[in-house]
Amino acid sequence: MRSRWGAIPLCACLALVLSPIRARAEGEEEALAKGKKLYDEAVVLLEKKSYSEACPKLEEAVRLVPVAVGARLALAECDEGRGKLASALSGYRKAQSMAATTGQGEREELAKRNADRLEKKVGTLRIEVAPGDLGLAELAIEVDGAAAAAGQAVPADSGKRTVRATAKGRAAFEQVVEVADGKETAVAIVLAPEKAAGGGKPGGGERGG
Repeated sequence: MRSRWGAIPLCACLALVLSPIRARAEGEEEALAKGKKLYDEAVVLLEKKSYSEACPKLEEAVRLVPVAVGARLALAECDEGRGKLASALSGYRKAQSMAATTGQGEREELAKRNADRLEKKVGTLRIEVAPGDLGLAELAIEVDGAAAAAGQAVPADSGKRTVRATAKGRAAFEQVVEVADGKETAVAIVLAPEKAAGGGKPGGGERGG
């Protein structure tokens, strides 16, 4: 089956990045075969726009064969189809970089075109921390459990996102915000001293752009 994500199938793309003289690690062939099977199944589901079924298969295919550009492109399309635009944008950019590294010009151009298109549609989340708090010891900021940085708007999937921040000697901050496609949402983190927290959870500010 010829993939719409370029002429090079999942298996063949490995030959571009794996040295032919390197011995295959034990289990590599099995992972490749399993990844190809999942990829082929997902392509059929994508044609039917069955994103909820296709995306998990593609996520597992990418986990099994991280160098498979075709699977990453398919997953990015699947994420876009199910409304996760920030995830799709990240996937397209990653596929673009990998395709450029391995000389897959057709896929590189396809990934770039899709990423450029999505950049105008994706929602962003800006996390703001008072300048005096940026130097707090052990300051850590997370969005949905993943590390995040303050002071810049970053792409975020639409829907409810949980922003959490902690620092030594301060009460933890946690707030659920709603991100909308095409808009910027800002969260102002307030890290109150622990003794002033009073056992409650400090609040913060949110505003939609």
